Amino acid sequence: MKTITNSIVGALALLTSTAWAQIPYSTDVNTLFLYHFDESSNATTAVDSSGNGRNATYLSTATSGLPSQPGMGNSTKGNDELTGMTRWQDSTTPGTSSLLYNLPTSAFTIEAWVKPSADFFNMANGTNSPVIAIQPTASGLNDYVFSILRHSSGTFHLALGDSGGPNRSWTVGYNLNWVADTWYHIAVTGTPIGGGNFTYKFYDNVGNSTTTPTADYTDASKAMLVGQSGNNATRDLNMSNFYGNNGDSYFRGEIDEVRISNIARTQFDTLAIPEPAMLALLGMGLGLLYLRKRHRKNS
Repeated sequence: MKTITNSIVGALALLTSTAWAQIPYSTDVNTLFLYHFDESSNATTAVDSSGNGRNATYLSTATSGLPSQPGMGNSTKGNDELTGMTRWQDSTTPGTSSLLYNLPTSAFTIEAWVKPSADFFNMANGTNSPVIAIQPTASGLNDYVFSILRHSSGTFHLALGDSGGPNRSWTVGYNLNWVADTWYHIAVTGTPIGGGNFTYKFYDNVGNSTTTPTADYTDASKAMLVGQSGNNATRDLNMSNFYGNNGDSYFRGEIDEVRISNIARTQFDTLAIPEPAMLALLGMGLGLLYLRKRHRKNS
């Protein structure tokens, strides 16, 4: 029976190892955009899985088809060129009529999975690493940007900015204690509280823990994000890069599972589950345990 016992212990030990898989996001009535980035390398279209038909375009120097974490398929990354991003353009409703322009004026959630590279930690103090940017087309101006800000002290923080500045709302007092080549889930929610003010909540690294996390930082009673009023240009949703600054403002690493919603979410699909092979091992372990107990009973 010692061999059987060792097999059970071995199977359960494997279950508690790193062979876990994340569940890709599912769309619901509050999902405006959802990009899984599961396309192969050299793809030109990033499919929008929200059901709204807002397919984005991999620009010429964006990289698609990169492996993501287990269960998530593929991912994408930008680079330091103005064509190194994935973009959806709201070309039918330009200027202040755009869905993108008006998105932060009511409740919203912006979220993504990100994996910083080693180069991420080399960006200069006082600069931004944008993940998701809303901008007038071909303009260095921005309506708002969800990014990682490197403070002048060298610490890293989540930031949500508009034309008033990239650190309009940021996680002062809460540092991102990240390491290279590790996947993190980040999110920001906005909730109107009256008088043109909002409460913004920031979430970081909620994977493998709970689907209902506590916000890592809350910025209460802040002025509503304000876009580039009077600008009649079409609006772009740029992911993994920012148009302007010669393309140097980009996220140094991979991104996956970008979702934008018209509610302030409190639950996120970030709880990992065992991969199928691990579930099979669990079944084997339970079966062996049953046989062991039955053998003892008959002895």
